[in-house]
Formats: sequence, C-alpha cells, structure tokens
Amino acid sequence: MIDKKLAHQAPLGLALFKLRRMYGQLVRHQLWQHDLYHGQDIILGILDRVGPCSQTELRQRLQIQHTTVVKTIMRLERKGYVQRYKLATDRRVTMVELTPAGHDLAKELAQVWITSEGVITAGLTPAEQAEFIRLTKKITANISKKLDEYHKEGEEKRCGR
Repeated sequence: MIDKKLAHQAPLGLALFKLRRMYGQLVRHQLWQHDLYHGQDIILGILDRVGPCSQTELRQRLQIQHTTVVKTIMRLERKGYVQRYKLATDRRVTMVELTPAGHDLAKELAQVWITSEGVITAGLTPAEQAEFIRLTKKITANISKKLDEYHKEGEEKRCGR
C-alpha cells in the first residue's frame, strides 16, 4: 500500500502508476485470449505496418534488449506467426516477417487496441481526450529529457570523463 504522505507529495506519479498498472491489466487480459503476452502484439503490429525487419531494427524500434527480441520472435515463430531468414546479401542479418497467420492475427490485435481505447475513453469528452493527449505528450517530453541526461551521464562515466 502507498504511504499517504508519499501519495500527497507525489499525486501525479501515483496516478500514472495506477493508470499504467490498470491499463496493462486490461490489455493483458485481452491478449491472453489470443495466447499472447504484451510485447508480442507490438512486434506483430510493427511487422504488419512496415513489413519484414531485421531483429536489430525491431530492437531499436522497441528500445529493448536484443535477447528479449530474440526470445519473443522465437515464441512467435513456434506459434506460426512469424518466420525468420538470413539476408541474402549479409548472412549476419536475421530478418523477420509475418506469416499469413501472423497477418490475420495482427488484424485481430488491432481490435484489442480499439476495444481498450473505448474502455479508457468512456465518459470522457473529445476535449478531455485531447487535453489528456496534450498533457501526456508534455510529461513524456519531460521524462525523455531526463532519461537523455541519465544516458549522457552514464556514457561519460563509462568513458572516464
């Protein structure tokens, strides 16, 4: 349970924490109906929108560890949703593309996000939705700026500066 003093001192952080947790539960519940976990849906969506990608490109787009991408792709491959192949011009590059079953599932998953959107916007006016998006962009920019500072500091420490 959250300390009441902390909740008073950081109400926005607490609200964001609760929102993230509850929204994650909502999406996870819908993904489980497709025998998927969060992250797998994102990869399927990227591949559906942009077509075949290298594992490295997927890692960069998602900003996650290479091993996480590889494990997720392996799980999707076992289920028959993606296939991997080596690039003919550079055998070091592993490409990933959707299978026909993967394309079908990606279309179904788009509905998961639409359904979730309906749940979270219920009772909000279009103006409130627009304001939420505007504020979220500002908060995201604030966090991104701070994370960039942390990354820069980490690079400097690794380089001995």
